[in-house]
Amino acid sequence: MSCFGEYLRPIWDTYGVLTIDSCYCGEGALDLSLMEAVMEEYLAENASPALRGENYYRLLTKECAIQEYGLITDQGGLPFLKEAALKQKSELPQQALEALAAQKNPMEKDSNEGKDINQMIRDGQNAIEQAREEKKATEEKNATGGKGKPPESAGKKGETKADNAKGNAGEDVTDNPLDDLMELKNRGILAQVIPADEKVSEEKLGLNEPVSKRALAAGTTGEESLSATEKILFVDYEMTHFQHYGTDMQHPGLKYEWEYVINGKKSDRANLSATVEKLLLLRGAVNLGSLIKDPAKMAEVESLAMTLVGWTANPAIIEATKAGLIATWSYVESVLDVRSLLAGKKVALVKTPAEWTSQLLCLSAYFPVTVKAKECAKGIGYEEYLCTMSAMQAQKTLGLRSLDLMENALHLQEGYEQVRMDRCVYRMKVKFAYESQPIFYSILSGMRRKFPLSHFQITGTINYLTK
Repeated sequence: MSCFGEYLRPIWDTYGVLTIDSCYCGEGALDLSLMEAVMEEYLAENASPALRGENYYRLLTKECAIQEYGLITDQGGLPFLKEAALKQKSELPQQALEALAAQKNPMEKDSNEGKDINQMIRDGQNAIEQAREEKKATEEKNATGGKGKPPESAGKKGETKADNAKGNAGEDVTDNPLDDLMELKNRGILAQVIPADEKVSEEKLGLNEPVSKRALAAGTTGEESLSATEKILFVDYEMTHFQHYGTDMQHPGLKYEWEYVINGKKSDRANLSATVEKLLLLRGAVNLGSLIKDPAKMAEVESLAMTLVGWTANPAIIEATKAGLIATWSYVESVLDVRSLLAGKKVALVKTPAEWTSQLLCLSAYFPVTVKAKECAKGIGYEEYLCTMSAMQAQKTLGLRSLDLMENALHLQEGYEQVRMDRCVYRMKVKFAYESQPIFYSILSGMRRKFPLSHFQITGTINYLTK
């Protein structure tokens, strides 16, 4: 029997990771003396004749001292990350391991080098507003001969947005996709992509001081850095061991665990919102590139921009409006993509004209949340995007936020309310000292000579993180 057999069972059952609480679920900070006492009890029991029958050495434990130890939270949760990667490796066939090792992040370049779509939209809106101001000033000057301000125009009644879009240059720049987009954005991020009847989890992290935010106890030993293959394996581990939007594994605590590791917000709703924002940026960058490379779509943008502000003959206003229209169109297409992703569908990584869904002159028709992007059987889904986001995270962020989840889940289970992950041991080096009076000494008990006790000392390492 070994004290390392008393690992935290809920962590193993839920997350497949082994660690032992040095305080055995009691209160207080890290205390190794209790583990030493428990080991001495096990040693005495293991050597007891009552358990194994008479034994040759008749060992008596004299010392059990932990010389080195490692905590699951050390080095930014590195031991946990390595255990999780090892767990995932043991569950995957060799062919799948090779495929993972060869896998590249398809979105990293686009997300890092993509233009700021939101800024392009703002610049476009500002350009439209500047055009309105110029038009208003011109109308006032024409109406009064420069002598005063005319009554405000009520505008043309009965005109549709399509009429305005197709109207004569300089007539009315009030209705346009850039204005329409505000109606969509003002709903809030989740309302843009999730139907009102779809329940969003309201669970919150119950830790006042999460592992990732507090000063942590530290062990006296360490591990080698996380390899590239181990990080890939860990990201794959997240997919199968952390619940996320659309996948309920019945874990206690947060329902969007994977989204928490990526974003670190206190509530499921906030983490899902942050994830959707990232998805919109990722999809927006790619859709922007697809749109710019499509001559037919760019011709539509050019035509509408000239209709809206061409009369100003101001190149800066015209170009900013064109850029704003491109960004707006890309954003709406991205909203449709995210709706499909959250519904469990796949979308094309880089869209061809045939895979594009929205149309510029009627973007508001795509605002209802039930309207989604065209599905692509060979595309990528929500989980693949979460993998991409995780791959971009720092090692320390992945490790400590994951341990936040575990500590939070433990605190929701009876008997584990006091556990702190930074007192949980995954390895230790222990010195054992014994005294022995071997059994054959009793044969010579009638002799006057007194035989000395034998002394043994052994140093060994116990480690959950085996290669």
